[in-house]
Amino acid sequence: MKRKVLIVGAGPAGLLLALYLRRRQGYSLQLVERGPDPRRSSGNGQRSFPLAIQTRGLRALRGIPGLERALGERGIWSRQVALHRRRGAPRLIEREAPTLLISRTDLVRTLLDQLLPPSDPADVVLRFNQTLVDIDTNGCIARFETQQGGTTEERCDLLV
Repeated sequence: MKRKVLIVGAGPAGLLLALYLRRRQGYSLQLVERGPDPRRSSGNGQRSFPLAIQTRGLRALRGIPGLERALGERGIWSRQVALHRRRGAPRLIEREAPTLLISRTDLVRTLLDQLLPPSDPADVVLRFNQTLVDIDTNGCIARFETQQGGTTEERCDLLV
């Protein structure tokens, strides 16, 4: 029987954890996110910011086959960093290892694409627009408020 894992937060950390757990098998995954599903928006005018993923972050991404390549298609690889000062010209720093520059929205969309491939979405449930309001750690129960004002309760074996 699979252990039910409830992950609160479907941002980069929660999604990467879900990808690793999915690979290990033996888990039924449910992710609950306060914000909207980023795959359903055009991204134009959406709040996002650039991320620079360096050596340690890239090592974590490499544990999921195909993920680094998929992110590289949406981001930009760089071997330089520019430090901008209040006065004077920027200072360029050469980096030995490449850095992946990608928007947070593109990172999350790519992680979602990897987590829920159309060919095999089994054992993963995603719910958006729900806010965590209470946790019972003894019973491993989380309570959420929906965007419509209702509440839901989720029981699990592991709560992250």
